[in-house]
Amino acid sequence: MAVTRGNLISGPAISVTIGGTNIGGTLGPVGFRKEVIHQEDRADQREGILVKKEDDVRYYIIIPMAEVSLANMRVALNQASANLVGSTLTLDEDVNGEVAVVFTGNKNSTGGTRTFTYSICVLHSIEPVLYGRQQQQALNVEFEVLQNASDGSWGTVVDS
Repeated sequence: MAVTRGNLISGPAISVTIGGTNIGGTLGPVGFRKEVIHQEDRADQREGILVKKEDDVRYYIIIPMAEVSLANMRVALNQASANLVGSTLTLDEDVNGEVAVVFTGNKNSTGGTRTFTYSICVLHSIEPVLYGRQQQQALNVEFEVLQNASDGSWGTVVDS
């Protein structure tokens, strides 16, 4: 099968915002993944799976934050704005809860942009930040996308 050159995606994320805050540069690609959880039906008289049905879906966004200022750490750690005072970020249970995550990248090699918008996200995990000599660090943050109860959507992808 021939490759359609105009459909190839290349280049980094152009912008990434979490809860309305632009987090600056990223170290590596911004990604998203979909996990499908299946329900398996089995019969007593037969070994193996008879039917496998889609039971639940989960979406995740992974953002390798290169600019780890205290303001960006506050956003990544889901802390409230009041927790950052001057040069001190206080980590406590005062969290933002749900945030919107939006990232924009190149649409394809012919130009244009593709914008992914996930309106309802919650902090899922943060990979360990390892301080080492002569290594560029990134704060790898993962958000879980929640389904919008009003219209059943997970988010949108728009080409422009």
